[in-house]
Amino acid sequence: TDTISAGTHTLVIRFGSSSGSTSTANDDCICLDGRKRRGAIIVSYNGRYSDTAQVHTITYDNYYINDNQLTGSVKTIRVDTTVTGNWYYHVSVNDSLNMSPDPLKSQFVVWNGTLVRKWLSGILTGDRSDDAFSISGSAILTRPSGHQFTFNISSPMVFAMNCNYAESGIITVNGYQGSRVLNYGSGACDA
Repeated sequence: TDTISAGTHTLVIRFGSSSGSTSTANDDCICLDGRKRRGAIIVSYNGRYSDTAQVHTITYDNYYINDNQLTGSVKTIRVDTTVTGNWYYHVSVNDSLNMSPDPLKSQFVVWNGTLVRKWLSGILTGDRSDDAFSISGSAILTRPSGHQFTFNISSPMVFAMNCNYAESGIITVNGYQGSRVLNYGSGACDA
């Protein structure tokens, strides 16, 4: 990690005993969620996450989850509303997950989305446990078969750092076989 020099800073999160570009299945790291990971997640940024107009970009270096390679990027930029504590972030997601361990038989699940993340509470306290965020927007998931699913958040999803579940929000999912509605309730921290 380089956070001292001027210019772009880089945070590298490595999974396993080797660097991202040389990792193998022997380097798998079993994480708290029970999934095997290897490779690296790279975060590039210039200013702090709370600074206006600063872009934070997440990319991957030979990064695998349970032997499925994740590629692509997530870009986040803070928008200044001039109202203290009413910040929000534009988030662009362009990820691909290769569901085949054989590179000659690639089967990609592609996830593209444009989201807005609002920082609802805990902005000024310095204590992450009281932070809460809402997420709105839409995304499209394309399966290896070509079937597409469109996700539209019709009521913002609310996530608190001190809760393991979405506390509220409604997502409408439209696919080739119809529509479904995911309703996460009205604000209780439950499953």
